[in-house]
Amino acid sequence: MLRLMLAGNIGRVIISYGDRLIRFGREIIEEICLSRGISLVVIHEKKEQNFEEQLSQDIISILTVFCSKIYGRRSHERRRKQKNANNNSNQIE
Repeated sequence: MLRLMLAGNIGRVIISYGDRLIRFGREIIEEICLSRGISLVVIHEKKEQNFEEQLSQDIISILTVFCSKIYGRRSHERRRKQKNANNNSNQIE
């Protein structure tokens, strides 16, 4: 989408919530839209948050991503070990 925006192939971007487009760096996208004459329409704009609320939401988002990676890795390792154990038990028989 960014390439299309920079090439001038997009005239309007419509999103349901502002943070669905990009969580961090939304200002960059807004500036690109402004400089290229692209209208950015947010259907459901969230209420304005103060600095502490924004910071806490950003920290929660970052922690969520890292926790998901950790639990995904554990799950992958557990499945790999089970698969190896099943393969070893089949070879013994």
